[in-house]
Amino acid sequence: MSLYAVQRLVSSSRYDTKKDFTVHIPPFLRDTTAPKCRNNTPDATYFAPDCVHWSSKGHNVMGIALWNTMVTLSQ
Repeated sequence: MSLYAVQRLVSSSRYDTKKDFTVHIPPFLRDTTAPKCRNNTPDATYFAPDCVHWSSKGHNVMGIALWNTMVTLSQ
């Protein structure tokens, strides 16, 4: 599912049924572009062989970004 589709789903109010639940799209998913190699092509080492899922390197970077977002939002 594309980020645009996720944003549309979240803004549809479908999940606004409880006061103790919310959906939040972290900024690193909204504002990040694929890392580039020196020749300006996307760095495939961040992705699994299927080019859809994260590799362990990609999971590491996204985990750090998620942690930094949670720490920043809680201050």
